[in-house]
Amino acid sequence: MECKEPDCKGNVVNGLCQVCGSGSSQEKPIVQTATAKPAVTSAPDPFEAQAEAATDDLLRKSQKLEAMVPDDYQAWRMQGDLFLAALRRLETREIEPDENVKLMHVPLRESALRDAAEEALRNCAHFAQSFEERVALVDDANRIRRNTWF
Repeated sequence: MECKEPDCKGNVVNGLCQVCGSGSSQEKPIVQTATAKPAVTSAPDPFEAQAEAATDDLLRKSQKLEAMVPDDYQAWRMQGDLFLAALRRLETREIEPDENVKLMHVPLRESALRDAAEEALRNCAHFAQSFEERVALVDDANRIRRNTWF
């Protein structure tokens, strides 16, 4: 069965999409703690609305993945993809870093997301089917690793 989430072309297996992690209609509702925002008297900023939508999308995917036990290739790969997507959105300034927003207990900050993505990709490599796939995953983990200056 094909996933019904927008912009997702994954397949649903056992009620869970293999690409975006969306579940069946029996999912628990997503609860997000809200932070108080000051009242704005001017017209809403369309860029701010897009950033909130992007952050909400990441939070929704994160909450779906938290329910899974990362014990196979697909689970680790979905975690890595979540962190990489968040990094991409931070780098393109689609969203802003925020210590209060956490994706799978990782703050929405570049250094923390890089560490988490690297760890997820390395764990994913343990479950790779072939040597070439394992090398490619370790190379991806090395590419995403934070730069260090000696």
